[in-house]
Amino acid sequence: MSAPGEAHRTKATRVVGITAWTSNAAEAHPATAKIPSLWARFTHEDWFVRLERVGAVGPTIAVYSDYETAVAGDYRVLLGREVDGQAGAVANLESVQIPTGRYAVFRFEGAVPQAVIHGWQEIWAFFAQPGPLQRAYTADLEVYHADGTGVAIWIAVR
Repeated sequence: MSAPGEAHRTKATRVVGITAWTSNAAEAHPATAKIPSLWARFTHEDWFVRLERVGAVGPTIAVYSDYETAVAGDYRVLLGREVDGQAGAVANLESVQIPTGRYAVFRFEGAVPQAVIHGWQEIWAFFAQPGPLQRAYTADLEVYHADGTGVAIWIAVR
């Protein structure tokens, strides 16, 4: 894998949507994985369009936040879309603020979800090696291509 690109988010971004709490250990087993059912709900309940009706814009975003510990602990995953930071609370929706800061940006092409699964495997391997970038565990995000052909995964770094 080539080195990731680096980016600096200069503006905090608010994302609203639906959430689940999980862990990498839970996601490794189909019987305990929560992310696939969250995606099924997002798709079958047409959350992309529903969020647009409350002022959300842009692509589908998955945000990983509220990390209990580093890679082994529980975390919250939110599937949603960006809203104006000034927008009021949206009934029945959760939100997360993606902070400003440094991010390593990894881009993966191919069919979703395979590109995402492969991408996270490469990201975990990348950060398992010694190097100048260390994960911050604040908020990481997946920004999906509208046509389902890939994803950009933004990892918060110190």
